[in-house]
Amino acid sequence: MMMTNEDLIESAEAIIGGDVEELSFDQLLRLITTTQYLTDLCLNEIERRGELTFCDGFVVVPYHCDLMVQTVLTRPPRPEWMEEDPTPGDIHTPHRPANQELVETMTEDLKTSAADCGGAVI
Repeated sequence: MMMTNEDLIESAEAIIGGDVEELSFDQLLRLITTTQYLTDLCLNEIERRGELTFCDGFVVVPYHCDLMVQTVLTRPPRPEWMEEDPTPGDIHTPHRPANQELVETMTEDLKTSAADCGGAVI
């Protein structure tokens, strides 16, 4: 069942109890930990039911909505003109991993695999 953008936003707001911007940092950490745990439980259950999908050796995580939110995990690396030491907590200037070339190569490979498989790949 494909969720609409409105369905996804409404469901997220119902789980959070409002707007994510209103949560404290500790609440955000608890929420992301809980959602990751729930994702793990759901993936284990999908696997138990024999419905887990793989593509090129990677698990395809079911995501049935066309609304995608760009995050520090998906947006391009910080441009060279940005300050070297961003303000702590500034989500618009993520720190680059030490081996950026390797990360970029792996990211492109995963994006290609995800596109080939029609889903998000982890």
